[in-house]
Amino acid sequence: MLEQRNPSGTETVAAHRPTNPPSNGLDLATVDHEAALAEVLAGLFDPEVVAEMAVPAVGRFEVLGHIGSGGMGSVYEARDPELDRRVAIKVLHADAGDPGKLVEEGKAMARLNHPNVVTVYEVGRADDRVFVVMELVEGDTLRRWQRARDRSWREVVEMYQSFGAGIAAAHAGGLVHCDLKPENVVVGDDGRAKVTDFGIARMHRVDLVTVGERGTRPPVRDTSTRMAGTPRYMSPEQYGPDGVDHRADQFGYCVMLWEALYRVPPFSGRTVAELAAQVTLGEIETPPVGVAVPPWLRRIVERGLSPNRAERWPDMPALLDALARGRGRARTRRAGWIAAGVGALLVIGYGAHEMRQAQVAERCEAEGAAIEEIWGPARVAEVRARLVEVGGESAETTADRVKRWLDESASDWRDVATQACLTRELTPPRDAEVSVRTAWCLADRRAELEMIIEPLRDPTRSVFDNAVTLVAHPLDMEGCTDQTALARLALPPVEQRDRVREIHRRRLRAQAANAAGDRPEAERIAKAALGDAQALGWAPLEAVVRSTVAATLLQSGRTDEARSTAAEAYFSAMTLGDLQTAKSSAEQMLYIEGDLRGDLEVAQTWGRHVDVLLDKLDQRGTPAEIQKLVRLAEALRLKGRRDEAQPLIDAALEIVTRTLGTEHPRYAFVLGALSTNLRERGRTDEALAHNLREVEICEAVYGHSHPRTATALLGLGATYSQAARYAEASVALRRAHAIFVRAVGPDGGRVAMVLVNLAGAEQAQGNEDEAIALLRQALAISEKVLGPRHVRVGIALNNLGNALKSAGKNEPARHAFLRALDIFETELESDYPHVAFVANNLGELEIALGDFDAAVGYLKRSLEIRERELGSDHVRLLAPLVLLGEQRLRLEDFEGAQVFGERAAKIAARGEGSAIYRSRSELLLASVSWPDDPARARAIAEGVRAEMLRLGADGEPGADSAVRWLEAHPARAGQPMRSARER
Repeated sequence: MLEQRNPSGTETVAAHRPTNPPSNGLDLATVDHEAALAEVLAGLFDPEVVAEMAVPAVGRFEVLGHIGSGGMGSVYEARDPELDRRVAIKVLHADAGDPGKLVEEGKAMARLNHPNVVTVYEVGRADDRVFVVMELVEGDTLRRWQRARDRSWREVVEMYQSFGAGIAAAHAGGLVHCDLKPENVVVGDDGRAKVTDFGIARMHRVDLVTVGERGTRPPVRDTSTRMAGTPRYMSPEQYGPDGVDHRADQFGYCVMLWEALYRVPPFSGRTVAELAAQVTLGEIETPPVGVAVPPWLRRIVERGLSPNRAERWPDMPALLDALARGRGRARTRRAGWIAAGVGALLVIGYGAHEMRQAQVAERCEAEGAAIEEIWGPARVAEVRARLVEVGGESAETTADRVKRWLDESASDWRDVATQACLTRELTPPRDAEVSVRTAWCLADRRAELEMIIEPLRDPTRSVFDNAVTLVAHPLDMEGCTDQTALARLALPPVEQRDRVREIHRRRLRAQAANAAGDRPEAERIAKAALGDAQALGWAPLEAVVRSTVAATLLQSGRTDEARSTAAEAYFSAMTLGDLQTAKSSAEQMLYIEGDLRGDLEVAQTWGRHVDVLLDKLDQRGTPAEIQKLVRLAEALRLKGRRDEAQPLIDAALEIVTRTLGTEHPRYAFVLGALSTNLRERGRTDEALAHNLREVEICEAVYGHSHPRTATALLGLGATYSQAARYAEASVALRRAHAIFVRAVGPDGGRVAMVLVNLAGAEQAQGNEDEAIALLRQALAISEKVLGPRHVRVGIALNNLGNALKSAGKNEPARHAFLRALDIFETELESDYPHVAFVANNLGELEIALGDFDAAVGYLKRSLEIRERELGSDHVRLLAPLVLLGEQRLRLEDFEGAQVFGERAAKIAARGEGSAIYRSRSELLLASVSWPDDPARARAIAEGVRAEMLRLGADGEPGADSAVRWLEAHPARAGQPMRSARER
């Protein structure tokens, strides 16, 4: 076999011959050396001699000609005589690596079968060189496809989606490309794109560049051209020693996509060192002016270009799904919305037509830049200075986050306003009303941004604490470009438009005040705006203002008033065809009925209303669906249907992770629901991890004194209590209580929830009187806000019964327990965990009151429920097992007591559960052992005492019990042994 070695050049399996290899040195494909050599040989020898010098065969394959060469090897067109088909053969360089290992890795490539990946037929060796036999695609490279003519963003995205599916399939099969670039994608004559060289780059990697700490310029250790990929498309991790995974391919894919969309690379470094520094620091170039790429698409690609791979899309399917959803929404837009206008501006010429286009471009850019009147450099500096003045130590971080969100919203408005102007001026719509509606929508979004910024210009401490909440959701600019959404936009009569705008601005001001934590002011402004909207008599305005009023009432804890207002807003909006307002109102009703009123059936009905609107608005699988999923899951959880709630929470977690990432406020929102459901399913360790992460995000995003942070602290406190970490629970819960009282007053529903949990933690630490007082306060608030039969009222009653029992007030405790049991049995569809808990408490109380038969009945019911839900050895079984064992011992049924005692001791031996029940389980075994083996019994009790003393304060009650047991069972020399039956 003859081969002319070529260390660099274009790599492709396309049958068409390359004519213009890439010229950028960072592509490492500047010269086709074999083509150059052929020219030299042709000048020196006769054609017959040159033909004899060509590569005649590779193994059994007859070489027909040369296609291209690159850093990994050379590619030939060949014929397979056995199957009589043309193929492409890549012959790897002799120093590519261990031939045996290369063959094995090549076989893994051959197992990949996908229509968007070039098929590998076989891998073999000839003359100690590894060769890969591949499908021969009749077509050309992706780069040439992109350069053949101007491609709209829709064409580009469609093409990239097609071969992106092949990349995703390869990743699913365990293959990572490591050298994605336009030359390694072939577009066939049939229009199908296929990725080639999957896995070959990974076979031949060289560690060349060591990257410094993030935020510093990386030193270059070697500038050799034999690299682990092509620098222009390499991810930051490919420059370092830590290894790569599938997200490196995602980075390269997004570099390619950015180039295809904007016609310039995202990173402009001219040397490998410059490029490595830029990609490591995430220094993406500003896109050129006049290129028609929608803001949503730019955000998707930028996420894939994140220097931190954990912040990129979770995987290729997530990235492709985001592109698909974006295209799906864009499909309804008017054909040629941007491309026609911007495309015309790219024409090079000097005539009057071209001069007019330049003037239009300048004027339209000025229209977009008008957003700087409300968020430009001067306003940015003003807001930052005021936030720093009010916020103290945490102000710089808060100001940075506020600026990032507002920059994004302002940039989106600028892009859409500029593009709308270009379309209006260069390709006037047939329907003049489209321009009017677009202008109205842009003015609305501008007013929304202005009202968001307004409280930040003179912030109170409350505004500062809520600043990130206020700005954390970018403007919905797609409503100003989507033809269907524009058609649904209600325009007021011309003579009413100024008045409508003024009322609408006040509605937006109320909305901003509500988000900024100024509830009374928000309610005052919203109700005044509603009165003026009703007087004006334009129904669409009245519906949307009414929805804002409902939101302010909800935040103020005015549930009944909010319920009637939201329902009226929903039906008005539906009648008028305002689907977005209808959806917001339906979500409010879902929350009110499910979470606040506990009516699952009605909540599920409102959930179905939201589903219909999500479909009509094309918002399935987007962040717009998260609220509905979590609220419905919460309604199910409150009815004890936790297994049904979990898939809804999982779906919300998948959406938020895929679309917004794991630092976004909505990620914390979903984590809160997830941790609560896991805690109630007995998965305490998992719940605690999610709680801690939720608090971390909320403190970073909202600040330490925000109600959202208090909600996260409430969940954390509840989980700490379940884990018997009561001191930590008290700290978290007292923080939450202080925040909620300041935010909603002393009688809010959230205040009651905190008090219930705080009382439990205080009781566990021996502060019984304080616990009783806290629980009576929580019960009064809950009955007032939720009614006498709400599940949360039952929880307060159960916990109050516990505190009263501990204080020796048994009859009042029994009354509280029986009320709680009645509520749980009536209102919940599942008897775990609430019925199990209260039954166990009643069993223990009846033992204290001397009604042992009643006690056994309650305890057996509690045990049966827990065994059914949790299995036979869960820590939650410890309490009923110990109580039942002690009851059998009391009746001198030693065998029965031993059965329960051994099961309990086995669970306790894992070190789980409360210290008191763990000690009681061991002392139960000691009592069972005493008649037959006093020495063993005392040894068990001594061990309990030592273990409980080691636990400190948490173990004091158990240690005291062990001491009392030892005093009641003194050691006696020569004591005769008796069996349990004899006794």
